[in-house]
Amino acid sequence: MKDLAIRGFSSFKGTELIRRGRSYFWSADKVLRACCTVSKRYNNDYQPYWFAYHPKWDEFLLEGDGYLILACMGLESAFAIPQRWLAENAANFNATEREESRLYWHIPLTTLDGGKLAINLSKVGRKYPLEPHRFLLAVPS
Repeated sequence: MKDLAIRGFSSFKGTELIRRGRSYFWSADKVLRACCTVSKRYNNDYQPYWFAYHPKWDEFLLEGDGYLILACMGLESAFAIPQRWLAENAANFNATEREESRLYWHIPLTTLDGGKLAINLSKVGRKYPLEPHRFLLAVPS
């Protein structure tokens, strides 16, 4: 799923991305960057998908034109969220901080009227529609 999302995003952007790590990808010139994460489909229309966003991913994305790729199991598309939007909204996400100083932000998706998905910013009572960030997954080879 992650490979299909990255290949689809590469096609969408017109730039091939190279795997740098398990979730890290970048262009040959290291400018276009992506971290890709996958969520299973939960049996809940209010929150059908849930993702974690890690500070190390944010640091990597910040060093270029960075995007967090949200790949949702069962969908033929994924979503590319610009790092700048994530940074501007970090205070609006719930977060978990573990004793060993490991922090991650929660990115829950919710369903809007018409079945479209949005990021649920429950701390501020807003929903951020994902449709403008949607791209098609690559076709499996």
